[in-house]
Amino acid sequence: MKFISLSCFFILSFQVLCANYYPVSVTSAYSTSNPFRGVDKISLPTDGELLSAYYFTNDAIFDGGNTYLRVHHLPDSPNWDVSKFWQYNHSAQTFTLDIVELSPGARWRPISTTSSGSLYYLGWVNLNTGINTISLTAQAEDRQYAGFTIDGSLKFRKFSHSFASFNPSLPTTAFGNFGYEELLVSVPESQTYALILGVLAIAIALKRCKQRDLEI
Repeated sequence: MKFISLSCFFILSFQVLCANYYPVSVTSAYSTSNPFRGVDKISLPTDGELLSAYYFTNDAIFDGGNTYLRVHHLPDSPNWDVSKFWQYNHSAQTFTLDIVELSPGARWRPISTTSSGSLYYLGWVNLNTGINTISLTAQAEDRQYAGFTIDGSLKFRKFSHSFASFNPSLPTTAFGNFGYEELLVSVPESQTYALILGVLAIAIALKRCKQRDLEI
């Protein structure tokens, strides 16, 4: 009975511990030292940080909870800042959200600019739980802005932005394959829990047997 009680205690403690800490990864194939470089007002967690929830919210990550903008600072613009320079706004852009929960009617739409720099929005696209993707096609001229705006509240596990013809099958050092950045919170798979719990159970059983041998 003591063995069963002790096993249940360890199993319950382990589940509580794992249920409250989820690791975050911030990945950038473009700039490892400055991920999401050129993005205006994004709140990034630290790579390797542990969260108490298995998701992010748009309010916590994006500017005002609704806007993601990658800004192309042209050399003759009044806001020129070489540390923020990001020269790939003209390329094709793909934005992806892996949503776990959202408010009714939640939606998003891409943001771009014309060759003259005029801001415009594409049509609204409804958001759903699971993988959601919107894109901007490549154009000859640099965009001043590339991004999207959100209407509604979201909880999501993963956000990624790919650009400049990113191909995941190629090494990140390949030409044209530098354009991918990702924000992810990981949830351990059920088999991982089972494996660790199995190891704990074996360890407890061995300790029990050792104690019994000593008593004999």
